[in-house]
Amino acid sequence: MTPRYCLLFYNRAVRIGWIAGRAGAQRQVVLDDGTALSYAADRIPFEWEGEALPAAPSPAAPSPAAEPGATPTASAVTAAALAQLAAHLPELERRAATFDLPRLHGELPKDTPQPFAALAARLLGAGADPWPRAALYLALARGARLFRPVPGGFQPREDEEIRSREAQQAEELARERWVAQVGRWRAALDAGRWPRPAEPEASLFTEQLRSLLAHERQSPHWKTLAPALGLSPEQPQEARVRLKRWLETAGAWQGWGAIWLRWGDVAGPFDAELERLAAGLAAEPVRREGRVDYRSVQAFAIDSPGTLDPDDAYAILERDAEGITVAVHIAEPSPELAPGHPLFEEAARRMSSVYSLDAVVPMFPAALSQARFALVAGQERETVTCRFRLTPSGGQLLGIERGLVRVESALTYAQADAMFAEGPDWARLAELCQCLAEHRQAAGAQVAERWEVEIDRSDPAHLKLTRIRRGGPAARLVEELAILYNREAGRYCREQGLPAIYRIQAQPAPQAVGEFSPTPAARFSLRGGRHAGLACDRYVQVTSPIRRFADLVMQRQIVTHVVTGGVAFPAAEQLEGWLREAEARLLTYGKAVRAIEDDWKRRYLAQNPGAVFAGVVRRVEPGRVGQVWLQEVMLAVEARALTAGGAGARGRFRLLEVEPDRQRVLVEQVA
Repeated sequence: MTPRYCLLFYNRAVRIGWIAGRAGAQRQVVLDDGTALSYAADRIPFEWEGEALPAAPSPAAPSPAAEPGATPTASAVTAAALAQLAAHLPELERRAATFDLPRLHGELPKDTPQPFAALAARLLGAGADPWPRAALYLALARGARLFRPVPGGFQPREDEEIRSREAQQAEELARERWVAQVGRWRAALDAGRWPRPAEPEASLFTEQLRSLLAHERQSPHWKTLAPALGLSPEQPQEARVRLKRWLETAGAWQGWGAIWLRWGDVAGPFDAELERLAAGLAAEPVRREGRVDYRSVQAFAIDSPGTLDPDDAYAILERDAEGITVAVHIAEPSPELAPGHPLFEEAARRMSSVYSLDAVVPMFPAALSQARFALVAGQERETVTCRFRLTPSGGQLLGIERGLVRVESALTYAQADAMFAEGPDWARLAELCQCLAEHRQAAGAQVAERWEVEIDRSDPAHLKLTRIRRGGPAARLVEELAILYNREAGRYCREQGLPAIYRIQAQPAPQAVGEFSPTPAARFSLRGGRHAGLACDRYVQVTSPIRRFADLVMQRQIVTHVVTGGVAFPAAEQLEGWLREAEARLLTYGKAVRAIEDDWKRRYLAQNPGAVFAGVVRRVEPGRVGQVWLQEVMLAVEARALTAGGAGARGRFRLLEVEPDRQRVLVEQVA
């Protein structure tokens, strides 16, 4: 019999084999190393005939490569065919290496596929023997850098394609080397050692570890590095613990706060050019022209302790037996900040300042957000000011204008409460703000006591946690005047037909006793609608233009109309783009900030093993397990040994296990 041999692609390499049998469209192929394969005929690019084998092989069992219905073969035939192949292989390889493929590539047109028969005739002459033709095909198949296999032949690659493939191959080789190096570093880190590789490799490796820790399977490095690091998506808690331990061993652990900010895609420091532009704007003189002068009227900013970017202030203009006229001053950033200005575009990218326990990341550089644009005590500043008339029956907008103010003092809430207690005018203003809250509550607003948890981190080894109520006179004044300002901004936009980014919220569904169904989230809308949670028929946020990008846009929209009758941003498509980006950014920022706070709460609990806390059952599952809300800590935790009562039941719960790095707290109910 005359054997047939073939070339095929197997495990990303060109291999040579003997066709031992046929079964329909399948070929049974035995590779030169004896491996038996079943290949579809259309996946075998080239076949040729060898020399005749002995006519009468000795009887033997059929080869494993043969299938029922295939040409009968015997082990002697297999041995003879592979022996013939082995005898030709050295010459086949030698001959394949002699073809000048770069020269051939240069001589051929790049836009025309070349039939293999034509290439063989060109290089070997007509009627060449099968083995030299096989050597040529082998050379062309291995020369994938220059030639692309096509049906019946090869296509010379374009020069740009060759360069691209070379770059890809170099990148793949570098990736394989990097993965191998990562595997060696992992072994060292698992042993508690860090070999301290030279920069920038060390920084690159630890940066990739942080990316894996922050984004897990969504990290661009997961697919490449997870196998080398032994990380499994099915065990995220274990992956978290290991990655943190490796970063600690490498001296590159920056804390969970940095990881969560990275998860939330919170921007880092401003680049040097933006800082330079900010310094230029910060040096500009105050713009007094066209502004109502409020500098002689006593105004106060009221904020939380440590606030560096105050952007609102309050002044009492008139007081009579019926009520009070109050001015609410909101900082107005420079009009130079418009689309196309790098600082405006950067603010559009960031969308908001981010305030977390571990870091404050501003929307504008500090030279602006904490200085030139901020309502700093004792400094003249530009504002957009709303004047309101407040009486026990409600609040009425008297006017919107560009203002000029000089804030007398920046007060904390506690300092403002003390001032209200001593000053009858401010005490009266606080009472009228309480009336505003009561009117909103009567209209369906959710006006409830707000509790927050403060964590004293001055000594991280001995954390202190305090649950405080946010609802004093100063807090109520700030909240109600901001709501009133934003409500009137929304009404102004609706009445004047201004394109606007409204804030809306659906009416919450009635809740049965013990239910914990979530309140519908507030969202942005260009069409507008009611904000049920605040009981406002229209609501546009404009009170934090140096902290929130949407506020900056809408402040500019409204004040431009007040002054000129025109609009700053007429295109709905532009507002829609900003709206969608703000919605997404604020959602992830909020989750990141809460995750940082929850991490500190878990660390506080870990320092108090066995402590007992009051809580409310949120969910009960089979086996008396579920979820509990620890009221004193304001944290949802896992629970076991739950007694009867179901969701909404109150009780006392003892800490059993706290694993901050695994984000896990387990409690049990106690009598």
